[in-house]
Amino acid sequence: MADYQRRASHFVCGAAMFLATMSIAACGDALAGTYSLRQNQQNANAARMFGMPDGGSRMTMTFNGGAVDVTAMGRTVRGTYAVSGKEVTISFDGQQSAKVFRVDEQGCLVGGPDETYCKS
Repeated sequence: MADYQRRASHFVCGAAMFLATMSIAACGDALAGTYSLRQNQQNANAARMFGMPDGGSRMTMTFNGGAVDVTAMGRTVRGTYAVSGKEVTISFDGQQSAKVFRVDEQGCLVGGPDETYCKS
């Protein structure tokens, strides 16, 4: 696998986890619908570094049942998620660690300072 493909694959997995932050509903244990990355200058610049001319604005996460489909850079990765209180944990097959997102007051998922996803 080429270095670019490896970085793109890691970015897609990370993006999937980021997008998970968007899928939390205000209450309940199930998420539904599509969430998109909330744009700001820092995450737009980071996305451009990985060759995403749109600044990552097309990064989405779609929740359906217990599955989550994360789409970034034209690729979709399927994972699973679990909701516990105000936290959503997303994991992917073959990954040793999972990504935990906090649900904010607006129902968006926050995984870090530049990782906020809200329902589109």
